[in-house]
Amino acid sequence: MQVAVFHHPLLTFRASNHIHHLLILQDNGIQLDEFVFGNKMYCLFKVGGSTLTAGYELLGNGALLFEVTSAGAPTSTGSGVQNFPVTSVQKVLLKRVR
Repeated sequence: MQVAVFHHPLLTFRASNHIHHLLILQDNGIQLDEFVFGNKMYCLFKVGGSTLTAGYELLGNGALLFEVTSAGAPTSTGSGVQNFPVTSVQKVLLKRVR
C-alpha cells in the first residue's frame, strides 16, 4: 500500500448563512477557496484552459471521499448559457490507517 501525507493549512475565512468559506494554503503559494455545505466541501477553480471542481465528502464511517472533475473550454448555446465538456473524473476513497 502506498501512503502519501500532505500538510496544507485550512483557514476559516468567513462563515455566514450556514455556508462556511475556508481557504486551503498550498506549499507553492496557491490559495484555494473552499465552501462547506453539510458534510461536503466544494472548490471550483481554473488552471490554464481547464475548469476544475473538487469535492470532499465526510462519510459516516470516518472515510473521506475525494473527487475532481475537469472541464475544457466552454461552448455557447446561444441563449446566454455555456456548456463545459467534462474531460476527466478522478475519485478516491481515503481511510485512516492505524
